Amino acid sequence: MKIAKLQSSLQSMRHLVTYDAEKDQWYFNGEEVRYFRDVLTSNGESLTSGKFQGEMRTLGSGVGTIDIYTVRDYDHLNSEHHGTLTGIEKYSQEEFDEHTQAGISGNQSIGNASHN
Repeated sequence: MKIAKLQSSLQSMRHLVTYDAEKDQWYFNGEEVRYFRDVLTSNGESLTSGKFQGEMRTLGSGVGTIDIYTVRDYDHLNSEHHGTLTGIEKYSQEEFDEHTQAGISGNQSIGNASHN
C-alpha cells in the first residue's frame, strides 16, 4: 500500500515540473524556474555547515520567477543509490532574493558536485 501511494505521489510530481524545449525553460506548477537544486545524496548536514558530504546537481537558466529544490528520503535509496524523491518544493521569496544577491541564479548548465 505504501509503495502504491509513493508511486502515485511521484506520478503527480511529474506534472508539476515540465520542460519547454522550444523555449529551453523549466516550469514548476506553470511558473518559470530560474534555479533548481537536487541534493541526490546527503549525510544530513546543511550545505553551508562545512560538514556536508553528498552529491548534488543544479541547473539555472537565469530566467524565471521561482527557484525550486527536491526533497529526498536518504534512508531509502533508489536504483541509482540516490535518496528516493518524495517532493519538489519552491524556495521562499526571501531565499529567492538571497540567491539573487549571491549570484547563484545565473545561467548554469546541469552539473554534479560532490562535497566531502
